[in-house]
Amino acid sequence: MKPILEEKDFLPIVQKAIAQKRHAPYLRGVLENYRQYRDFFERQFTGEDSDDVFSVRAKYRGKTPVWRDIQILGIQTLNILAETIVESMEWVNVHLHGFWLPDEHRMRIFNSFGIFHDGMEDDPYPTYKTKHVRICDLPWKEEPIIGFMFDFGDGHEFDIQFRGRRKRTKKDRANAFPYLSDQRGVAPEQYPKELNY
Repeated sequence: MKPILEEKDFLPIVQKAIAQKRHAPYLRGVLENYRQYRDFFERQFTGEDSDDVFSVRAKYRGKTPVWRDIQILGIQTLNILAETIVESMEWVNVHLHGFWLPDEHRMRIFNSFGIFHDGMEDDPYPTYKTKHVRICDLPWKEEPIIGFMFDFGDGHEFDIQFRGRRKRTKKDRANAFPYLSDQRGVAPEQYPKELNY
């Protein structure tokens, strides 16, 4: 089953405004961008339902080598992955986050194809939320590296690299996942001192 895109009454409201000639050129552009966004993810999401164990590496951008290897179940969400990354960096999880699949230029941050924290609501059209998108929903074989950002103000950027998957065994208790399996490097401070927080 593919993730849910909560549209609510977005389409009827926009179509009514266009019919009333209120901001029609802008809103037609919003609808076209929304169509591209929705169609992109419809093609990308696997629709798979898997409790396999996925191994990913969250590699911090801008400071090397800082990375965290995480074992997570396919049925767990991107929101759980984000929380695990933030916790592994010993940061306080009080900010929004987003994940991006690469666009046609291979950009992995700030392109049109983001999946966002539930609190993120400033997009002009509905977006997929990390609480609805599971690890097994992503096309890891085709897109083995996706982008992740935590805290849009300070901009902590990561590359999330797919490292493999395996069947869950009887020894793998579901409540033990996700967990940190390896790490390298000291995380940067959550709030750099030069910003005077």
